[in-house]
Amino acid sequence: MLLYLFIIIFLIIVGTAAWASFKAAPWVPTWQYDYQKILNLVDLKEGETIFELGAGDGRLLPEFAKTKAKSIIGFEISVLPYIFGWFRVRKLKPRVQFKFEDFYKADFSKADVIFCFLTPPAMKKLKIKFEKECRPGTRIISYTFSILDWPLATKDKPTEKSIPIYKYLSGQKNG
Repeated sequence: MLLYLFIIIFLIIVGTAAWASFKAAPWVPTWQYDYQKILNLVDLKEGETIFELGAGDGRLLPEFAKTKAKSIIGFEISVLPYIFGWFRVRKLKPRVQFKFEDFYKADFSKADVIFCFLTPPAMKKLKIKFEKECRPGTRIISYTFSILDWPLATKDKPTEKSIPIYKYLSGQKNG
């Protein structure tokens, strides 16, 4: 009986990790030395709401909570990182919410800022959702991967070895 329980738990953990990897990205943490660069690009102001798509173990959510943002919402669909993240942010509620939820189903019109560290196929799929749902001026910050064919507001990559961080403003036109 205990063996069956172990197998079921193992399959849930592995299955949700595989599903998250297939759907958007495998869990890979953001480098801690980039937190300040991310916070500078995010530029959260008082009363704003930030979404973190694929928040993993929630390690950036407490960093966002150090700002004057009104609401910080992380989304994750892989069980193990979600459990670790839930414990990490549990004392920051209600301002910080960590949802075991597919961000593709979230209403992006409620976000002033969206942060993501996702694969190029996920970014391609999200581009359509960003264009459809984000209000003009919503800041979209992408760690490592760009949004193809979208006008870039800023790129932070001070050295050749640095990981690029891209900033976009919804509603901006090419040209």
